[in-house]
Amino acid sequence: MKPNGTVTFRLPFWAMALLIVAFLPGLLTTGLQSAESVLLEAGVLVLVAAVIFKTYTIQIRPDGVRLYSLLWLPWENVVGAKYRRLCGLPHLYVQRKSGWVPWRIPLYFIGDTDFLETLRESSPVDSPIRAVSVPASP
Repeated sequence: MKPNGTVTFRLPFWAMALLIVAFLPGLLTTGLQSAESVLLEAGVLVLVAAVIFKTYTIQIRPDGVRLYSLLWLPWENVVGAKYRRLCGLPHLYVQRKSGWVPWRIPLYFIGDTDFLETLRESSPVDSPIRAVSVPASP
């Protein structure tokens, strides 16, 4: 935890590896052309992986949640929350006062503490996030 109360969670390594594997077919097809193009594609792949690792974070702060270093959700904007699975991965489906699209906050991000517990503890006492229950794994 940072001195200002911010806790940062990052994309897990397996998810990063999946994103890199998604780029491999393009790398392999250009590899048939020349060695220079393979090196260029590999450099782009490393750059994309570094940008994803740096920006795909979730910050839980005393005043709200910052998703992917881009989106901001203040606690007072949360009106509902449910646990859901999206493509087999756990997410928190958050309904908001403002904004027409609900947020899907991934619960598989990793950090020094448990993500959902930190989210619950950081949210206000009357927040719907505190009431979210996670079903037991089969």
